[in-house]
Amino acid sequence: MNISSAIIFVKDNMEQVIEKIDSIEGCEVHLSEKDRGILIITIQAEELTKEMAILEQIEMLDDVIEAQMHYSYAQEELE
Repeated sequence: MNISSAIIFVKDNMEQVIEKIDSIEGCEVHLSEKDRGILIITIQAEELTKEMAILEQIEMLDDVIEAQMHYSYAQEELE
């Protein structure tokens, strides 16, 4: 299992972007700063390629300027 955090930069319609991200399986919004246009989210998936696909899906949402992976943890790294 992989868990990552990402920083999402949003230009407008923050609430709509949050709803869309929360509707993506494995995603959860943890922090939003509307005045700065920033979201902090987590992405959870079985493998890194799926996490990256989710991040790319988020980048394609209307009003998303940029999505950057910030931290990634893979359970296999400890085994």
